[in-house]
Amino acid sequence: VGYNDLMLIPAGATNIRIQEIKPSNNYLAIRNMTGHYYLNGNWRIDFPRSIKACGTIFHYERKPHGFFAPEMISALGPTLEPIYIVLLYQEKNPGIEYEYSIPKGAVQDTDPEGYSWVYNEFGPCSATCGGGVQSRNVWCAKRRDSSEVSRDLCNEALEPPST
Repeated sequence: VGYNDLMLIPAGATNIRIQEIKPSNNYLAIRNMTGHYYLNGNWRIDFPRSIKACGTIFHYERKPHGFFAPEMISALGPTLEPIYIVLLYQEKNPGIEYEYSIPKGAVQDTDPEGYSWVYNEFGPCSATCGGGVQSRNVWCAKRRDSSEVSRDLCNEALEPPST
């Protein structure tokens, strides 16, 4: 249970479509490289709508559960920055279909051989009546396989807060 990154869509992507194969109680979410959620983040589920993000308009569709229609996110693009598609996992994932295009000659801002800060969700507050602290793990990882590496390899100025 929780948020799990499905994919990183690179800057310059067009004709984006992400769809559940079958309906589920999971939710698709969108966030940027710094951890800001544009859709279904921080345990808040949005109504179906259009969202301006990363230089394009994303269309989020979700039918009422009784209609058995899977969720879908689509956008024409191009995206101006890399963007994560995330799954708020609440039950077994029936599968996700996705597609996007990268126009020939599009600039790629995401170096797959590079390193990025990775983090998990904030844990519970240390005090129930104010004055507490929430914390999370933050570490440096290879983009290609998400394996943890020395913190010196990531840009310290971009490190997200751990509390």
